[in-house]
Amino acid sequence: GAYRHVPRKTKVHCRTDEADLISSAPWIKIPYPLQWGAPSFDAGHAFAMMASAFVSLVESTGAFFAVSRLASATPPPPFVLSRGIGWQGVGILLDGLFGTGTGSTVSV
Repeated sequence: GAYRHVPRKTKVHCRTDEADLISSAPWIKIPYPLQWGAPSFDAGHAFAMMASAFVSLVESTGAFFAVSRLASATPPPPFVLSRGIGWQGVGILLDGLFGTGTGSTVSV
């Protein structure tokens, strides 16, 4: 493999079982806002994240209609959709503050 001709110390640092990463990790870690420091802004990254948030909102709107159809219910009225999308926006904002890697979306 790739680590055949490297020192043992390098091999140990690459393995989670021998580097004590799992045993030294806390059982419970409570996240808090901005735990990785102050955010840095780059226009390209900001537009990419806005595009991904927009895609998530469009997907969630489709999921709301799909759930109502699967449940044999009436389609959701506009005020219900706007409320759901608004709360998802709050969730996306909190995801950004806490630094989640996955974000918020709706899945059926």
